[in-house]
Amino acid sequence: MKKQSIGIYWNDAFIYICSLRSSPAGLAIERLIKHKRDRVANEGIAKEIKALMEENDFALDACVVSLPESAVMYRFMERPFSDRKKISATISSELETMLPSGEDDLIFDFVLTGKTSSGHTLLSVVAAYAPSVREIVSELNNVGIDPESIDSCAAATIVGARNLFYLSPEGKYALVHVGEKDSSISVFHGQEIKHIDSLPFGIERFASIESIQSVEGGSLSAELAREIGLSLYRIDQNLQGYEIILTGYAGFIQDLPKAIENTLSVKVGMPSEGGVAFNGLKEDLVEPFMAISLALRGIDKRDLTDFRKGEFVFTKKREELRKYVVSFGATFIAFLILLTASLSLDVFLKGRIKDKLESRIKKEFVSVMPKGTPVVEPVKQMEQYFSQRSKEAGVFDVEGVNNPLDIIKDISAVIPAGSGTVIDSMSVDLNEIAISGKANSYNEVDRIKASLSNLKYISEVKISAANVDKSDQTITFKLICKRGV
Repeated sequence: MKKQSIGIYWNDAFIYICSLRSSPAGLAIERLIKHKRDRVANEGIAKEIKALMEENDFALDACVVSLPESAVMYRFMERPFSDRKKISATISSELETMLPSGEDDLIFDFVLTGKTSSGHTLLSVVAAYAPSVREIVSELNNVGIDPESIDSCAAATIVGARNLFYLSPEGKYALVHVGEKDSSISVFHGQEIKHIDSLPFGIERFASIESIQSVEGGSLSAELAREIGLSLYRIDQNLQGYEIILTGYAGFIQDLPKAIENTLSVKVGMPSEGGVAFNGLKEDLVEPFMAISLALRGIDKRDLTDFRKGEFVFTKKREELRKYVVSFGATFIAFLILLTASLSLDVFLKGRIKDKLESRIKKEFVSVMPKGTPVVEPVKQMEQYFSQRSKEAGVFDVEGVNNPLDIIKDISAVIPAGSGTVIDSMSVDLNEIAISGKANSYNEVDRIKASLSNLKYISEVKISAANVDKSDQTITFKLICKRGV
């Protein structure tokens, strides 16, 4: 089954859109669009994106976007456990002390980045202020765009690097995506993510983004190389063997590869192609790399950080639901009609049963009670009559227990509902009580025996029989309870 995913990335000057298609044959980039924003019209980013998507017949609810790096904060933590639910439950309180805002104002997610030598779990936490997320979601929703998720740029580069390039299992890589005002970095050992971060260094430090062609950075390139090194040193003091992959606007900074090699003594290059088909040159993927990564994120959910949580998760099927409101209403009305009819039938049938039951009770009352006894409350009258006759006969007068119903009630309490024990028969006479039934185990039979022994009018309990029923492996038992104090 084919699936289309749209990645949308923008800054003050340009909008990048990537259309990606997933099918049994694999992943393929269909279209890459770079659109220069109209600063004069100033319609707002949401309207500009919508116009581009409609122009290219893209679905408005099949896209992934990102927060700008300037709106995301990165923190690095360690936990003595690896369960994601436990980790998530412990992050907020620590973020409250690390970030300049209360936890209620933050939305966070995290990526697992490995283990320490002692076995603790390492993680990179991404956090953003809720109002920033709310603003983007609201603006896009107002024009009918409903993104699947809102990722962080650094986390998005993870899925881009894994799918667009072949990352050797023995290799060490650091992908640096230079943006307009900030840059993103993700570090890999093979395919395993080890670190994500942002760098406060964008292309605008070198030249105007709107007119840039190529530039020699000089000391600025060396400064950016040092920033990359500082981020790498967080996880690895030995940078030997690392390969730096440059994407985004890094392709316009001509002397940046040389500055990185001289400053950090590492290799700068581009690994061989991965598993994404593209009808173009590998160099054509450099500038729109973030849009491609976001499109891949719509298919590859590994190490996803999603700021679209809680109150910001709008139902992506709401347009479809609106289409079914009328049919649902008709179905609901039909259900009400059927319910009313069934209730009426139920009342009618119960009325008939009640009449038959009252007739049978009256017949039993006449056969049991003394002739001429008026019928007022037949069941209660028969209970009282039976109790009185029992007392007169002295049959059930042991320690104040005068009624077989009381005995049955006590025995029922010994065998609670849900225990799996079933009583098939019970007989009560002056000297003993016999109980037959089925239990799940011999232990349950022993437990019932012990509980019955504690009843004040039972002097002794014997297991008369206890055998395994081969048909269902239950225990068929019979207990004999001797009456007395």
